[in-house]
Amino acid sequence: MSLSPFSHEHYKQLAQDSNPALRAQVGADPAAPPELLYYLSTDKDEQVRCVVAGNEATPWQAASSQAADESRMVRAALARKVGRALRLAGADGPTHKQLLATLEKLCRDTETEVRQAVAVTLQDTAFLPPAMARLLAEDSERLVAGPVLRFCLSLTDEDLVGLVKRAHHEWVPVEVASRPRLSNTVANAVWESGNIKAAAVLLGQQTETLPAIIEEATEAASVEIILQKPLVAHPQLNATQMERLATFVDAELLTTLAERATLSRGENSDVSKVIRRRLDWAEWRKKSGQGVEAEKSRARTLYGNGQLDDAAMSDAVASGEKAFIVTALALLAKTEEALVEKVLEHQSAKGITALCWKAGISMRTCRQVQIRTARLPIGKALNAREGFHYPLPEADMTWQLEFYGIL
Repeated sequence: MSLSPFSHEHYKQLAQDSNPALRAQVGADPAAPPELLYYLSTDKDEQVRCVVAGNEATPWQAASSQAADESRMVRAALARKVGRALRLAGADGPTHKQLLATLEKLCRDTETEVRQAVAVTLQDTAFLPPAMARLLAEDSERLVAGPVLRFCLSLTDEDLVGLVKRAHHEWVPVEVASRPRLSNTVANAVWESGNIKAAAVLLGQQTETLPAIIEEATEAASVEIILQKPLVAHPQLNATQMERLATFVDAELLTTLAERATLSRGENSDVSKVIRRRLDWAEWRKKSGQGVEAEKSRARTLYGNGQLDDAAMSDAVASGEKAFIVTALALLAKTEEALVEKVLEHQSAKGITALCWKAGISMRTCRQVQIRTARLPIGKALNAREGFHYPLPEADMTWQLEFYGIL
């Protein structure tokens, strides 16, 4: 609140009063004489120095001592004011160099609150010099680095890619992925970082995404649940990818996918058929009960009816019914359940592939058994050859079966 029309003498009296509240009133007044504000910048009371540091009318000659003030509140107030001033001062203005010198000192402050004040005030501008932007972006505190990584216009694509590649904290790729606009180069770097949370944010932006990323993400989503929701809603999802997602997403997402598939592909499309089958399976599972014995019973019932086919295996894998899979593979491969469990527990990609081959299920479903049932890392699971065929020679698969005693 301005004290005008008080005289200079009255301001002076208040500035020298023993009551800190009155001195703070002068320190906060933009109409107060500059020399009095400069005088109050070193006041013994922290609150007085704090309001003076945030007052736009305080002479910049006080900034040097304020930036070294023992109070982090004073330094933070100064940081916010410097940020606001940089937005207004021309690059050739008389105070520009002084502002930058003060800003650099504040960027290196030992207190998180002060560095955060700089980052937040200048987060969505290009006024933060590139060197200082990089300095703040590599800060160990997310409160400081986060706003700069997410919004700062001073960071180039090269800067962002470098920050993602040498990130020491898992939240760095997440913040970069949250930027309003990302180039393909930066998006690729985020995806290749292997950070699943960042990948989910990247896909959730609902903007144009590299087709290769969508394809890889659809595969990864079979085990990374966090990727499923943004993928189901992604505008670039094609029919093949929808069908793949339909084999493993949960009931809620399956319903969303069903609506989308019907709108874009029609009720009689392959995608819609897969989704309806999955929904029917979920309903049957609900009615017949859950648990190990219920799963085993369903597998035996389907086998007895001649309905234990690839589709049933795929639905069971998607539903996480391990007991069903164990019993089904034992029945189809004509072996013992204990041997099937042994193969799965060993997490042998070749062993599981050989077992699925003997059971007569597709290699695509076999890959899902590897990843979702046996919990193999995606990179260690065997892929179908040419998209459909088993990748191992028959002799190798026979050897694997003999190794596990499955003849």
